[in-house]
Amino acid sequence: MSGISRNLVLFSIVLLVLFSGVSDINAQTKGLIVRPASAPGRAVLDPNNDGYVAQSNRGFVSDDEVESEIPLNRLVLPFAEPTSDTRTGPSCGFTDFVDAPGVYSSSYYAMTVNSGDTNLVFRFRIGNFAPNSKGYSILVDTDGKFGSFGTQADPNAVSGNPGFEMEIILVTNFGVRLYNTDGTNNPALLTTLPFSQYAQISIANSTNCGDDDYFYDFFIPLATIKTYFPAFNSTTPIRMVANTVINTLSALRGGISDMSGFDDDSTPSLDKSWETLISYAVPTPAGQAGQAGFPPIRTLPPIISGPILGGTTTVSGSSSEPDGTLIRLYNNGVEIGTASVMSGTWQITGLTSLDVGEVLTATAEANGKSVSELSNAITIGGTCSASPTIDCLTTKGVNLTTATAWPAGTILRVYYSNNGTFTTPLYTETLASSVASFFMKCNASATNCNSGPNCQSNGTYMATAKNQGNANHL
Repeated sequence: MSGISRNLVLFSIVLLVLFSGVSDINAQTKGLIVRPASAPGRAVLDPNNDGYVAQSNRGFVSDDEVESEIPLNRLVLPFAEPTSDTRTGPSCGFTDFVDAPGVYSSSYYAMTVNSGDTNLVFRFRIGNFAPNSKGYSILVDTDGKFGSFGTQADPNAVSGNPGFEMEIILVTNFGVRLYNTDGTNNPALLTTLPFSQYAQISIANSTNCGDDDYFYDFFIPLATIKTYFPAFNSTTPIRMVANTVINTLSALRGGISDMSGFDDDSTPSLDKSWETLISYAVPTPAGQAGQAGFPPIRTLPPIISGPILGGTTTVSGSSSEPDGTLIRLYNNGVEIGTASVMSGTWQITGLTSLDVGEVLTATAEANGKSVSELSNAITIGGTCSASPTIDCLTTKGVNLTTATAWPAGTILRVYYSNNGTFTTPLYTETLASSVASFFMKCNASATNCNSGPNCQSNGTYMATAKNQGNANHL
């Protein structure tokens, strides 16, 4: 063999070894921390200090949830997280939540104890990594109240913040910030913890969009939260929504890029998107949620059909949940019967005769889900009032008519559907005189369905009329 041939063989062997080594290195990078935290945060985010978020420096082998060095729990996410659904920012980029339905989630939470200090730790699964300064936000509900309507409405809800009391947000290159958001859409900054100590970025095991996904991890000590929210502790019931922000401001200041566990293309309204996500979550003590996880998503509330007159012994309704979902019926808060959903409906027979003035409510519990919130409330009535008809419905108001004039004192109510239910009136009006037509306006300048500015959403509406002493009539 000539010298040239020997050199070519040796060169080929060296290349083979080199490429084998490169392949081996690449196989080990899943779980590699590409932007580590410095002390003291490294001990929280990388407890064994080996430069990987996996349980060992071999990196992730097959499952980055099971093999995570820090045991994390999924946030309550009722829907799959699509890629390329950002409101602003690049698709599959550094603000695009990603997941793998049935395998991986897009956002996580844990409560850990390190050297005697309790910390709230968060992880976001993002489509890519960039050195830009962006926001990675956790909005927190701490009082179990949310939205402007319903039995659990938040009295502090405002446009742009339907009920969050606190925000914890990682602003890359700046730090982890804590905001007081109660009753405002322009929250006050309370403190900022250094980015270099309280956050890290690593390579996830998943590969959406044809390339590596990344974990954005950050934490805040419980003691820091208690400094500004003294009543907050591990027993405080919480619900949370994870968001990415295209700028360095609070998520409530605009600039939302993506919401975890939600198709952002489906609902332009931020408030309604947040309300939808929160409605599926059961308020859970912060410590329990951080160590054992949140309960399953809520079942959607059932609907009781009405009106119901005194003397009735059968009650029926509907549900959007699957067949077999358990319905529990309550009379003035006391359970009086159960039924199962079948083809979207349910019925309970053989009840003790219902009396005028009693109030019926119901809950639903689907297999694998938590119990729903209460249904619409039906008050047992006497004879029915004249039925209203919605003869004009626009974004400016609702006009109701009836074949037989309503007497003075009749209460007209218009309901807007939220998650398929009609729970709390959008408008309520007591008639001062007898009329057969009445316009329910949502702005002071409107006089009919075609005047004044737009002030209500498109959607499904229901109207009722109730004379004094009579039952509601749909």
